[in-house]
Amino acid sequence: MVKYLLKPFLASAFMGFFVYYFRGLNLFFSLLMGIAVYLIAILLLKGITREELRELKVQIIGKT
Repeated sequence: MVKYLLKPFLASAFMGFFVYYFRGLNLFFSLLMGIAVYLIAILLLKGITREELRELKVQIIGKT
């Protein structure tokens, strides 16, 4: 169970530190950057594969 929770937790911690560090900036900018930091962290930690992202894109957009 720990192996499934550790990577998302670490990515969330990176995002949290980033958002906290830049808390004085515009809320919209902080939100967008927080999302970007989380996605980059989860990819670097291999918490989600690029193939899974492609499948998600296909499901959202509906194109193959």
